[in-house]
Amino acid sequence: MDSECQTKNDKEAARTVSYEVEMFSYAVKYLEKHKGKDPSLDNLILEAALVHARALSDFFHLFLKTPKKSRKKDIYAEHYFENKKQCQDRIKELKFSYLEVNRERLNKAIAHITYSRVEYERQNNKEWELRHIAKELDRAWKSFLNALEPPERRNLFALEDSKKPSQIHVPKGDLIASTSMTQSRSVHCHASEFQLSGSKSSEQDATDQ
Repeated sequence: MDSECQTKNDKEAARTVSYEVEMFSYAVKYLEKHKGKDPSLDNLILEAALVHARALSDFFHLFLKTPKKSRKKDIYAEHYFENKKQCQDRIKELKFSYLEVNRERLNKAIAHITYSRVEYERQNNKEWELRHIAKELDRAWKSFLNALEPPERRNLFALEDSKKPSQIHVPKGDLIASTSMTQSRSVHCHASEFQLSGSKSSEQDATDQ
């Protein structure tokens, strides 16, 4: 059975998509409420939000050409429609100006270790407008859910503890956050902070030798 047939009525596959929606929304909510309290944690949460945003944009097939062989196991929105073109046309009607312009930066600066990331850092091109990203993904997500037939199929995208499909959180006001390697360099992790119960830290091991 190929991945498309397997996906159409596969609730577990749908939950995988819902997980991306929930985690993106959770990260955005966190930054909306706590941004600025801990720059290093801001970096971590922001990058998580961007990785989930990238995964969702791929799910909607926004900027992908014909999927490569390595992507044949990926889940796409069109898999949930008998008529793929119906889904593709509906999504294409929407505008994704911010995600489209920043797609390469999302790949080069977040998802991969590249020289481009160094260039973005030098150019101080590190800001991400999360409200724009959330609004564009929210439009795509709602359009996708509303197009599902019969409507009951939307419940495939509800997590176990909810009877309604997951929803993308859109901040009420502007939410701009920046990634910064400089902030990350200031982080010092002490072995004692991560020491497991009943284990010795590396410093203790060195002392015992």
